[in-house]
Amino acid sequence: MKILHKISENTLEEQTLYRFSPEQKLKSSGLSDETRYPSLIEELKKEISDQYGMKVIEKPDQTSEIYAVDPGYMAAVLHKLSSLATKNVAYQKELEIAKEINASLSNPKHPGLNAKLKAEHIVKLQQGIQTMEQLEVEKQRSREFAKKFNLPMGMLGFVASMILFLIASVHFKTTGILFVGIPVSLFLGLMIAFHFRDKEKSDILSGGSSSSSFGSGFKGEYGAMSSSNSYETGEDSEDERYQSSKGETPKEKKVSLIAKGAERFVFPSRFTKITDKIHDSRSLRKKIFENLDNIRNNVAHLKGEKDDDKVASTIEYALLQNSATIIIPDDLVPQGMPGSIILSHNDLKAPLIRDQIAEFLRNEAQKKQYDKKLVKYYTFLINTIEVEYYKYLPSRKKK
Repeated sequence: MKILHKISENTLEEQTLYRFSPEQKLKSSGLSDETRYPSLIEELKKEISDQYGMKVIEKPDQTSEIYAVDPGYMAAVLHKLSSLATKNVAYQKELEIAKEINASLSNPKHPGLNAKLKAEHIVKLQQGIQTMEQLEVEKQRSREFAKKFNLPMGMLGFVASMILFLIASVHFKTTGILFVGIPVSLFLGLMIAFHFRDKEKSDILSGGSSSSSFGSGFKGEYGAMSSSNSYETGEDSEDERYQSSKGETPKEKKVSLIAKGAERFVFPSRFTKITDKIHDSRSLRKKIFENLDNIRNNVAHLKGEKDDDKVASTIEYALLQNSATIIIPDDLVPQGMPGSIILSHNDLKAPLIRDQIAEFLRNEAQKKQYDKKLVKYYTFLINTIEVEYYKYLPSRKKK
């Protein structure tokens, strides 16, 4: 079967899991009788599980997603995904699925597990995986320490204070000042290190901010699709953009064009961190003002308007019409946390973006695991983004 060949080919060439939707495969094959889908899918699952490692994820729209791998290269796949996950958190979910598949293949042991790899190569791969896991643990410890103390700033404060006490000691010709300066400088350095510790990267995750906003739009350092900060210059023709919005009223067309022109700045397709894609009402407006001139120059309808506040309000309205506002129940919102988050419809439709956002929130929930209310807060958002996201997408308009 073609799919079985693709699983083997993908494992050998890419050393990652082969991911596909069986329903989509059947549709693309030209089979229109959907009543036959369940039995055919079950047959397919059986064929795959007989030969390969597999995990099936059921989706809320009654479809499924299958992750499959040739067990003969399992160690190589785990090594590759471990390496990718250290650079991009988007691969973390796939790595966890691969680990689950490996565990199911190991107990009881599948006869083909790592059978296509040399024994010495398997050992090297497993050692590499352990090394990467240890490095990740050390990075996590460093991040946790950085949240408590900023060592470079503390050292700088200590040295600066000691220099002052040394000057005073020379000036007054007494070593007593120097001896007093040591504990004072240590204390001062400690206070500076604590004061300049790494704050949470986003107001939503800090829980310590008096503002109930996302600040500047989730500034956490998480996996990105691109390191480029550039943006498109809006050379798209007005005709092309109007064609994409057929069936809309003139007002709806105008709102749609403004939203499209603004999205590339507020919800950038090229981003350095996934938090650039997440806003609350305050950070959304802040982002609009930061890019106001770019957006105005990019949207023909706004070029003649000089009132910045009016332009910003128009842009905000247009973006909200093309975005999903996820409202968190009041009883789940801790003090100082925003009661809603705003995501673009395009991002919410994209599985990879949803995975990155959910993983970002999951990591932060883990850091706050002892705060039950915060955990419930994050859990609601994670569940909404992973499972109930479709409720926030616009229904297709009838043509």
